[in-house]
Amino acid sequence: MSMSLPRSARRASLFALATAGLLLVTACAPSAGSDPSAPASAPASASADATPDRPDASATPGGEASPGSSTAPSGSATPDAPELESGVVPITCAQLLTPETVYAYNPNVSATSGAPAAGGTAERITNIGGIHCQLTNNSSNTVIDVAVASLDAATIEDLKNEAAETSQQVPTYTALPDEGYFGPKLLKNGKRVNEAQIFVGNYWIVFASEEFTEPGAIEMLSTPAIAALKAAKL
Repeated sequence: MSMSLPRSARRASLFALATAGLLLVTACAPSAGSDPSAPASAPASASADATPDRPDASATPGGEASPGSSTAPSGSATPDAPELESGVVPITCAQLLTPETVYAYNPNVSATSGAPAAGGTAERITNIGGIHCQLTNNSSNTVIDVAVASLDAATIEDLKNEAAETSQQVPTYTALPDEGYFGPKLLKNGKRVNEAQIFVGNYWIVFASEEFTEPGAIEMLSTPAIAALKAAKL
């Protein structure tokens, strides 16, 4: 029964064989007085130089880089595109929320031009190219954000489904096939506001404020605003 030699013993045996082979080659090599025209033995490195370069594992047989090794920027390096993009909304804030509409809602409210609340749906609409309007209560400084985007029918349908998951439907906001929803929204600053999302044709409209404590609170603003939007022409 044969036994495998330990790794150290096998190394010693291989070294001895290699030494013996080297001595034998040296003994057979031509002496210094041999014919000078005889070709010199090839350098030891020649065998290494003659070995074909090992192909790059990432290259295809034709020498082209494989798809996985492309040096083009990866998808993660591409700037994030907006999830949606609003079409043209053919109305100004002064036309959407006329002075008469604002006064009828609350004489103590004025049109202002601040940024929409961070984390709110009005900010989302603004970021995709919709219009943003703002009202501020002159006594409490409570802000009302109003925003409108124009989107394709399929996107509007998706947004209706999204709103239905977090808000209650309010039939009095508009008539079918248009829909309206009312529900809470947590902002990035930790405050909670109530939002009304109303879908009229291809328009996505939002009214958001801490002032809206119940669904009917916005209707003195939303009803005339929807009428103005329907009457607007591109």
